[in-house]
Amino acid sequence: MTNTRIINRVFSLISIILVCAIIFIGCKPNEPDLIIPEVTTTEATEIRDTSAVLNGNISSENSSASFDRGFVWNTTGTPVFGDNKLTVGAGNGDFSSFIGNLSPSTEYYTRAYAKTEDNIFYGNIISFKTFDPTGTTATYTDSRDGKNYNTITIGYQVWLSENLKYLPTVNSEEDVSGTSPRYYVYDYHGTDTAEAKSLTNYENYGVLYNWAAASIACPEGWHLPTDSEWRKLELYLGMSLEEANNTGLRGTDEGGEMKSTDFWQDPNTGANNSSGFSARPGGAFYDENYFDDINSSGYWWTDTNNGVNSLYRYLKYNDSRIGRLDSPNGYAYSIRCVKN
Repeated sequence: MTNTRIINRVFSLISIILVCAIIFIGCKPNEPDLIIPEVTTTEATEIRDTSAVLNGNISSENSSASFDRGFVWNTTGTPVFGDNKLTVGAGNGDFSSFIGNLSPSTEYYTRAYAKTEDNIFYGNIISFKTFDPTGTTATYTDSRDGKNYNTITIGYQVWLSENLKYLPTVNSEEDVSGTSPRYYVYDYHGTDTAEAKSLTNYENYGVLYNWAAASIACPEGWHLPTDSEWRKLELYLGMSLEEANNTGLRGTDEGGEMKSTDFWQDPNTGANNSSGFSARPGGAFYDENYFDDINSSGYWWTDTNNGVNSLYRYLKYNDSRIGRLDSPNGYAYSIRCVKN
């Protein structure tokens, strides 16, 4: 056999081997593409002093893909698998889970995760703070006038448990405005601030503010609660979200949980003050130049207004529910401040 024939056979053999290798590689099944899910951590809900509900979502381009999923959390930031962990089944879409055994008044950091056999994909980090234990009481002194107030923690909000008494000036019932601040003490018809402060109605029920005055009356570090903040209080007391979004009298016995057991005329329906809010019926001043409803109804402004009318809350002596309506900004109601 000549050298040329040997060389040709070697080249033919190499060619055959290359063709087979190409065919083998071409016929080999494709490796599956790595599916990267989009993991989102949404706001924690139903936060209490020792528990909360965590919420997340997993989505991917492959709708049939399924991932192990859950949450991790800690108190230092950037939680990972080595921290507190809770698995919430497998799948795509929204998912939630209750977590307990948390510490009161503590900042927590959490994020959702999706897990495959080889990879962990984390969502964004969110934080939430557990409440002080409900019922925690304290005192606060208003540096503007030296008035001392009791406070109450309800859920994660800290409220004055008394109507505000800040009275920089006092207006007579003939002096009304829907745009400029006005301050009244129930059934007082003069303009002497010291005299107004000496009255029993001032001591028991505080000041009645038109909305312009109410919006600036709370001391530094406190503010007039928004409609949303009032609804958070109502939800914590057990009112349903659907009811909380309604107007008029809503709920069942949440108003009774807020009403003091004295100062109201009979029958003071449902009053047990279990929340510690200690609501008193300070009545109202109407811009038609008269006072009304003391001992039978209490009215409290919210910070939510449209320039002409503002939302307020009210409680009645003969009902255990909480009212939600709006009225002209020239009316004067009590206010409760909530801590920033």
